[in-house]
Amino acid sequence: MNYLLLIKRAMLQVLRYGVYVPYLVFYSFVLGPIVGGILMVGGVAVLSLILGPKTSWLALKKAYREEEVRGLRAH
Repeated sequence: MNYLLLIKRAMLQVLRYGVYVPYLVFYSFVLGPIVGGILMVGGVAVLSLILGPKTSWLALKKAYREEEVRGLRAH
């Protein structure tokens, strides 16, 4: 009887990992970047609505200056 219980527990454990690991990989490498991209575009749109187009464009340019991204100082 203990042998059948051990086999049942082992099969359930394999089934749990067989469902969990593919979902984790799919969310991390496929769905995560897609959702992040959608949220980034939505955040920029909301920022543009709040600040206005001119001010939001200046804020985005200041946030993504090429010199700051590379770690270089402007001369």
